[in-house]
Amino acid sequence: MQEYAITTSITKKITAQYDIPFTFSEIYYLTLLLIGKTTLANYNSLTSGELEIYIGKEIIQLVDRILQKVKTMYFIDMRKDGFIVKFTIHVHNLINRANITHLAKNPLSEEIKSSYPLLYDISVFIASEIASEKNIMINDDEIAYIALHIGSFIEYENGHHEKVTCLIICPQYYDIHKCITQKIEQKFGSELTIIMVETEIDGNWKKRKPDLIVTTTYITSETTDYIVYVRPFLTTSDLHNISKEISNIKKAKKQQTMSRYIEQFFHSDLFFKNKAIQNKFQTIEFLAHQLTKQGFTTSDFVEDVIERECMSSTAFSNGVAVPHSMTMKAIRTGVAILVEKKAVPWDKKSVQIIVLIAVNEKDSPIFGDLFESFINVLSEEVNIKLLAQTESHLAFQEMLLQLMDGSD
Repeated sequence: MQEYAITTSITKKITAQYDIPFTFSEIYYLTLLLIGKTTLANYNSLTSGELEIYIGKEIIQLVDRILQKVKTMYFIDMRKDGFIVKFTIHVHNLINRANITHLAKNPLSEEIKSSYPLLYDISVFIASEIASEKNIMINDDEIAYIALHIGSFIEYENGHHEKVTCLIICPQYYDIHKCITQKIEQKFGSELTIIMVETEIDGNWKKRKPDLIVTTTYITSETTDYIVYVRPFLTTSDLHNISKEISNIKKAKKQQTMSRYIEQFFHSDLFFKNKAIQNKFQTIEFLAHQLTKQGFTTSDFVEDVIERECMSSTAFSNGVAVPHSMTMKAIRTGVAILVEKKAVPWDKKSVQIIVLIAVNEKDSPIFGDLFESFINVLSEEVNIKLLAQTESHLAFQEMLLQLMDGSD
């Protein structure tokens, strides 16, 4: 074994240099650590096809099956050479660590879980698939490392945010319109798409419906409320104002989307107060039963939710838990909410607000936005207190939208 030969060589050099002897058991233990920690030095130059020489076909096929399921469930396609190579090596090392019961520690585990709930949830799903296939245990720390890989991929792809559409209005004088356009593209190219540059005030731009208009001349528009007046030569202040309006537009779009989701998926007959339930599994069973009784899910939904909960706790802070299934096979999408005056023990935490989400496959593209918006609001203790004080479904819904409006 290559790792044993490397360990033997290292320990011999340490013994020769420092006169520190190593027993066979110590060399064996160091070899196991090396097996679980090593990464190919030249992995950046490998393709997924070449990877089989080093990793073997079995792990490559496992990762391919899992990534296909992730694409189906979460609409994220990560099957690209650069990611596959790194992630397959990580999975290979993870399995080795699990087989020797020496799983890695991750000091950022809780922060990743609370700050990036969707990434963490995808990682729980991936870990569940690996654990089931290889009959191993995978802890929260290792799940968080998987989340780091996925987060890096999504950040690199930069496909998560919808761009703001922009119309530029500027007279055609000494190519000032070109200078303005170039500077805006350089500064905001990742956030904004310029759909038109109009050099005539009375041109046909009024037929367009951009999110944002940037203009050097005073205008009126019935198509957007977001107009930024700039100088012919853009200043720092002009760029700041454009940036501010881009943020305002994104926030308004998100608020409109969340308002539509809440109106569509929140139902008054799935809102409950003070049921005095004693523990998390009783809570899950109660809410799952309500969803099934109202025709949102089948009777086996509760088993899927409990299976997900056993993989990793869905209590995202001291005050809220968002249990859900790892499969999106609800009859129709719905959200059941329980607000308790007396906190319910939930693993090492206590929660007052429990939100059980059931998602139908056709609504799966919106799961990420809805899920993350929930967590962003419910991660603040003051928000939990405000929501816990509401006495009705309508009051809870109105407060939630208000808090979402101020959460960015």
